[in-house]
Amino acid sequence: MLNSKKAWKKWGDENPYYAVVSTEGLRKENISDEALAAFFESGRLHIDHVFSTIESKLDPLFAPKKVVDFGCGTGRLTIPLSKRCEKVIGIDVAPSMLREATENCIRFNVSNAQFAELDSGLKMLRDIDLLHSFIVFQHIPVRQGLKTIDRLLSSLSPDGCVVLHVTFERNASVLKKIGFWARNNIPLAHSILQFALRRSVSDPPMQMNHYPLNALLKKFYRSGFQSVYLEITDHNGFLGVIIYAKNQKPVVRS
Repeated sequence: MLNSKKAWKKWGDENPYYAVVSTEGLRKENISDEALAAFFESGRLHIDHVFSTIESKLDPLFAPKKVVDFGCGTGRLTIPLSKRCEKVIGIDVAPSMLREATENCIRFNVSNAQFAELDSGLKMLRDIDLLHSFIVFQHIPVRQGLKTIDRLLSSLSPDGCVVLHVTFERNASVLKKIGFWARNNIPLAHSILQFALRRSVSDPPMQMNHYPLNALLKKFYRSGFQSVYLEITDHNGFLGVIIYAKNQKPVVRS
C-alpha cells in the first residue's frame, strides 16, 4: 500500500490527467484545451451512464443528496456528480490530485464539492446516498482494498446505492503478465522495460490488482444487499466489472 500511495502522489505531482486517462495527449507536455475538454466530457458521459443504469436496473426514482467519489483524482467524475446531488465528497490519496480537483471545481463553478485525503475522508463518511468509484481499486492492493470497501459499505444510507468498479483478470499472454509482475516486484525492472518500450523512465509503476469476485460479492450479501447488477468492462485487456447495488433490506413478513 505504501508503494501504491507513493506512486500516486508522484503521478499527481507530475502527470495528473495522464494518470487518470492514459493517453499521450494528456501528458503535461502535450495537453491542450481540446484534450482537457474531451477529458471532462468523458466524465459527464460516464456519470450519465451510471445514473441511467441505476434508474433502469435498481431504482427509477433515485435522487441522491450526499455522494462520495472515491479515488476522485482531478475531479473528472466529481464535477458531473455535483450536478446531481446536494453535496459530493471527493476522496483521493494524492494531495496534488485534490488540489487540481479543487481548481477544476472553481473553473466549472462547482460550489457543493468537498475534498479530503484518504484517511481523513474515510473517517468522515456516514449516511451516504451514492458511493461511486471507477478505475480506482485496481491500483490498491487487494487486502487493503477489501478493508476499504467494508468501510465504504458501512457508511451507506438505508436506501443508498453503490457503483463500484474492480478488475478481476488480465486478458494477455503469459509473457506480458510476467513483465507486468516484474515491473512491480523486481528493482529496476520497470525502468528497463520503460526504456525498451521507448516510454518515460520517470513514470512510476502503476499497480493493477485483481479482486476475487466471490469474496467481494459475499461482502455485499453479508451487508444486506438484495439487488445487484453487474457490467463487464475491458480496459486494454484488463477485464473488470462495475457492481451496481442498492442497500435495500429484505422485508420481514410475519
